[in-house]
Amino acid sequence: MSEDKKCKEREDDGSELRIPPYLADYPFRNTSLSWKERVDDLVSRLTMEEIMYQMARGGAGIHGGPAPAVYRLGIGPYQWNTECLRGDVMAGNATAFPEAIGLAATFSPDLIFRVAEATAKEVRAKHNNDVRHGYYYDHTGLSCFSPVINIMRNPLWGRNQDSCLIGKMR
Repeated sequence: MSEDKKCKEREDDGSELRIPPYLADYPFRNTSLSWKERVDDLVSRLTMEEIMYQMARGGAGIHGGPAPAVYRLGIGPYQWNTECLRGDVMAGNATAFPEAIGLAATFSPDLIFRVAEATAKEVRAKHNNDVRHGYYYDHTGLSCFSPVINIMRNPLWGRNQDSCLIGKMR
């Protein structure tokens, strides 16, 4: 594993890095505040360079990620490139589900919800394990690029997705 993809999550003695108590006082960590208040507070504390790297790094490719840690704010590195279109299959052992067009052909919002729920649990479990071991490769983040609504309106393209059903599933 290349050292630039493995980031320090533990002290030299093997113990977990702890967030210093003074960081817990930042409003962006206060879950009783609104999402907007927390985001506004966090962004106001980041430098322009930190914002640039958070937005530019973390994706796929040799120069893509992870987004670097902002240790002064207690923010660890983050790899946000995860493809979850049919499960977390790009990250190794995972449940593989049919492609989106196959799921849509079931006309079952309940089934699609259960597929998304199972995928979310696998992605979270794998992410927690990867962070614990300091792995920040492609397909190890929590930000899933997954099913998009693709309304095929031309009957010549084969089976079309029902617009009413699409409305229910979005």
